[in-house]
Amino acid sequence: MKTELKNKLKNYAKGAAALSLVSNIVDAQAVYTDIIPDYVGKNHLDNYQLDLNNDAIKDYKLNLFKLSYGSSVYKMTYIEPLDTNNMFNGTGSSSFYLPTANNSGVVIDNSLSWTKGNISSASYNLLALKVTSSSGGGVLGDWVGKSDKYLGFKFKIGANYHYGWARLDVSLGVDSFKVKDYAYNATPNTPLTTGLASGVSTNVNNNKARIALNENTLVITYKEATLPENTFYSITDMKGSVIRRERMINKKEQVDVSELNQGVYVVSIESNEYNQHQKVFKK
Repeated sequence: MKTELKNKLKNYAKGAAALSLVSNIVDAQAVYTDIIPDYVGKNHLDNYQLDLNNDAIKDYKLNLFKLSYGSSVYKMTYIEPLDTNNMFNGTGSSSFYLPTANNSGVVIDNSLSWTKGNISSASYNLLALKVTSSSGGGVLGDWVGKSDKYLGFKFKIGANYHYGWARLDVSLGVDSFKVKDYAYNATPNTPLTTGLASGVSTNVNNNKARIALNENTLVITYKEATLPENTFYSITDMKGSVIRRERMINKKEQVDVSELNQGVYVVSIESNEYNQHQKVFKK
């Protein structure tokens, strides 16, 4: 997916007619990051370190582990909080902690079940485990074979807790995992809805282009003094198919998007100097 807005955010709101862009970070206080392209872990010890609020301090690590022992093969994906205060949504005990695979539209707040997991051995915080052997085998975990599900987080920034989520896939064989996008609520102790049900965007304050929708017209405005040479905009659906890609001639482009079906799309601005990705959706 990729950056991210993965990106790399996925699959949500179905509803009526007009295209509306959720881009007001000040109102929503939901900061979204798309991972572009999506991160795919498929080798032993591959891992992805999540920095939910993009402050250069890693909050969680997703890990892939594969081991052959005798006639048995073990494959697991697990979550590792990188701060002892950080928690994930899930259930369990001292044996195993099982993170929950949430659907889109779930409210991430204090009413959910929260755990710090096994701090001394993160490999017990299992999204998915698959064991195969000559005598049989089995699977464990809520994430086996799941796609476009959301892992909820409750993590600290300074003295305050914040809620967040990441959208993930785990293969049926637990051979690989994929990280597509993530978001957090910049307001402490305030709920956040998985997916785009409540509106999520990249941090528009740092963007050089403004992307907005006026009914069926997508308006792209480059805010800097000069439009870089060979600047292109593109519209991509959640399957990764590029619906449209055109060169920007003017600093302000108005694009007719009335032909788009209901759904979520990524609008990208790309040049040799600058890249920006932002999600829009039909509400």
